Amino acid sequence: MRTLILNGNRSLTYQYYGRSDGPPLYFFHGFPGSRLQAELVHEQAAVAGVCLIAPDRPGFGHSTFAPDRTLLGWADDVIQLADTLGHQRFGVLGVSCGGLYALACARQLVQRLNYVGLMAGIAPLDVPSIQREQILILRLMFFLARIHPMLVSPFLCMDRLMLREDPEWAVRTLARILSPPDQTLIASNALVRTRFGASLAEAYVQGLAGAMHEVQLIARSQGFPLKHITGPVHLYQSGQDRHVPPLMGQYMAERIPGAHLHRYPDEGHLSVLIHRFGDCLRDFLAADAIRPTDFPTSLPLTYREKTMQTDVLIVGAGPTGLALATILKRAGIDCVIVDRLKAGQHTSRAAVLHAHTLEILEALGVSERLSEEGLKLTHFRIRDRDQILVRLRFDRLPTRFAHLLMLPQDRTEAILTDALIAAGGTVRRGHTVETLLESLDDVTAIVTSDGRRETIHARYVVGADGMHSLVRRSAGISFEGTRYEESFVLADVAMSWALGREEVSLFFSPAGLVVVAPLPIPDRYRIVATLEDAPEHPGKADVQALLDTRGPKCGAAKVIDVLWSSRFRLHHRVANQYRRGRFLLVGDAAHVHSPAGGQGMNTGLVDAYVLGHLLADVVSGRRDDSHLDRYEALRRPAAQQVLRLAGRLTRLATVRSVLGRTLRNLALQMVDRLSMARHQFEMNLSGLSRRAAAALESDCPQSTRVIEASDREVGTQSVA
Repeated sequence: MRTLILNGNRSLTYQYYGRSDGPPLYFFHGFPGSRLQAELVHEQAAVAGVCLIAPDRPGFGHSTFAPDRTLLGWADDVIQLADTLGHQRFGVLGVSCGGLYALACARQLVQRLNYVGLMAGIAPLDVPSIQREQILILRLMFFLARIHPMLVSPFLCMDRLMLREDPEWAVRTLARILSPPDQTLIASNALVRTRFGASLAEAYVQGLAGAMHEVQLIARSQGFPLKHITGPVHLYQSGQDRHVPPLMGQYMAERIPGAHLHRYPDEGHLSVLIHRFGDCLRDFLAADAIRPTDFPTSLPLTYREKTMQTDVLIVGAGPTGLALATILKRAGIDCVIVDRLKAGQHTSRAAVLHAHTLEILEALGVSERLSEEGLKLTHFRIRDRDQILVRLRFDRLPTRFAHLLMLPQDRTEAILTDALIAAGGTVRRGHTVETLLESLDDVTAIVTSDGRRETIHARYVVGADGMHSLVRRSAGISFEGTRYEESFVLADVAMSWALGREEVSLFFSPAGLVVVAPLPIPDRYRIVATLEDAPEHPGKADVQALLDTRGPKCGAAKVIDVLWSSRFRLHHRVANQYRRGRFLLVGDAAHVHSPAGGQGMNTGLVDAYVLGHLLADVVSGRRDDSHLDRYEALRRPAAQQVLRLAGRLTRLATVRSVLGRTLRNLALQMVDRLSMARHQFEMNLSGLSRRAAAALESDCPQSTRVIEASDREVGTQSVA
């Protein structure tokens, strides 16, 4: 994303798609929408050699809201952007309601335009009869907007809430009011769902003001008659469009001098953009070829970006991305790791490292340093207030890392960063990956940093970029699952704690779970809890109330200070694929779940270990590309096991009925009495039961050596 400061000190955000050195075509998004809508046709533009410039209209995305703006005023914004980018001649394309803005430019900028296109473009609504074939909900919305824009706020508010919860689900819901071609497209194409959903969600990041103002602009008189538009205008009209019905295309074609109407009887409102964008590009390039020779035919040389090549691009520099980069660097593989944050986060977030993770990290040479800085605990207890239900011990595990290691995530990241630097790598911070385009030979990534743009060509791209992964969306991989109803509270506190610093305690209560875990600094504890209406930053009283109502009844806790706190919502999801072509996923980009059991970061680190060795084999030429399929075969089942474990703990913790709690407690007390059941529970939490999901073949012997050495030291065989 780039930002231009317009006259009047307004910000206009925009983004590039397609090919950066191609002839410029300005892409005006629909309603609601944002610059991200152009990502739907990024690949087609790149193949055609066209540069798409997609701006956010005022109030959408990150462009400053302008309550006094008009449709014709948009042309002034566009000309300032074009002048800044050095585009003397360019084309404009309006999609859906963006078509009116393309017409406004055609009216105002005739000397600068070599092409005007409307794809499923809405007609001016001055004449009421023009809407008679439009679906009822849109007719009602525009009718209300003519009276007052506040009357449409319930429609927009519902739209925004759906998109905030789950953009892909919102797109599936929206498909119900679209035409059959659109429904088929959305149901069958995950990439379209994710990109379209992202564009719609981005429209509302500033709130509803921009959308309310725009719907009124569209509903009222445009301020210019169609007959005053000179020069050719291409109208791409769908035959089954229920949002912009064929009557609208015919109406404009009859009134705009020089209009060219392109009819597509079998397309819908969205499908025409996806399936017929090539026709638009051909028309634009034909018009661009005959433009005056005194204008440049591409972006100025001062803009063309730097280009680099690498074997592996890693997006995201959390613990998982850092571990992966270190493994690749130690194996002699060229890799680049980027992160949009300019500095690593200084909050603790994940705070526990399990035994299996420490075994894995020994291959990176960091386990000893982690152990030196962390707090080793051997007891984990599950309680119902004052009643102990299960006593787990980790000092009897079949590994030399027979403990839980409590260490704030920022320290884990710092140690992993040092390991990466020692291996010859570095993190390119403040670098945002804007788009990813896969070809037969590589993936092209457009990366921006401090206003500069760079192209990175990578053989493989790994998404370590979290739950809202751009890599996952670019690959068209769906993220299956749902969201937890409750929000989660995370806090690091200074407190006195009567139960001491020798155990991690998981408390069950009808109100929800709460976890209390000591941190390496004396009198510091990590608190994790579920809460329906948690404040954004829980304070001392909030945390004290959680412990008083869910912890021991004897007043065991006295919170002295809250050092850091946050509220967040979690999902339990797993990617339906860990690999698609040259895209691969690790960590939270591949799986997210409840923090119960402290499994998230640990599972991601093991993902990185396995994928790092497999990628090293393939990139070095020791194995062919199909060897990477082993990654999903190993790690996706492990993630599903972790999701089940965390989900069961969360459900058990939140049983509300008296009978249900009684039965649950009896069952857990039975587990506590059965040594084999208790041992299996310990193996599951420590990750040792999932060793087989990290077992690599003989040409990657490091993991085997780690496991065998650990087992010999305690004189027992590993448990798969």
